[in-house]
Amino acid sequence: MARLEQLDTLIQSQRRAIAWHSSFAGCLVLAGIVIVILVAIGGAPVAGDAAKLALGLGGGLVSSVATFPVKEVIQRRNKLGFYEGIQLQLKTSDESDRQKLEELIWEAFKKGVVE
Repeated sequence: MARLEQLDTLIQSQRRAIAWHSSFAGCLVLAGIVIVILVAIGGAPVAGDAAKLALGLGGGLVSSVATFPVKEVIQRRNKLGFYEGIQLQLKTSDESDRQKLEELIWEAFKKGVVE
């Protein structure tokens, strides 16, 4: 049963990471949108190069979501699905399969600790 507890730890870790990366992505998008709106509303006082810089910064924040946080969320969701599948198989497997699954869980746990 110790392996099952380790698997629960891995699952909870992935869920927390997904929540954190999703929040981070949301903050980036929100900051980018706020900057673009502020430049659009207060466009008259901000002229030329300053407006271009602010719009570029806002657009950069919004587009950065596509590279880092979303990619991490997808990878973590894939791992989460894998761990949940192992958990389901562990509950319904016979003794020989259970031992193989426990070894797989231990390897995943060691890999997660090292990384």
